[in-house]
Amino acid sequence: MEEITLRRIMIERGLTVVGDEITDEEKTSNMTKALYIIIPPKSVSDRTTLRNVVEFYSKTARSQGQPPDNMFKILIDFALEASGPFSRVPAAVFISILKKEFNYGGKAKDDKSENLSVPVR
Repeated sequence: MEEITLRRIMIERGLTVVGDEITDEEKTSNMTKALYIIIPPKSVSDRTTLRNVVEFYSKTARSQGQPPDNMFKILIDFALEASGPFSRVPAAVFISILKKEFNYGGKAKDDKSENLSVPVR
């Protein structure tokens, strides 16, 4: 999927993940829906994993006093990369990219989000 196609679909469905017109909670919900569009979950595990990724980075941004907008833009870029035409398992590729780029470890028992910083691009 190309970014322009995703943008069109998100506009049609009224999904916004940046800006001041909606709350961070709405942005988080919309971001999860956007990931489901980019990487259609093939199982309950995929759906849960994508939702947890969005929640994790949203919490990380908020704990650092930042809106999640910047992080969501990066997640969309990575998801689009992971869902390329040669990707057999886009959800796994997406998580692999997050591990490589941000040392993402998933949902840990003890929240270590304060040790991470929200990247700025």
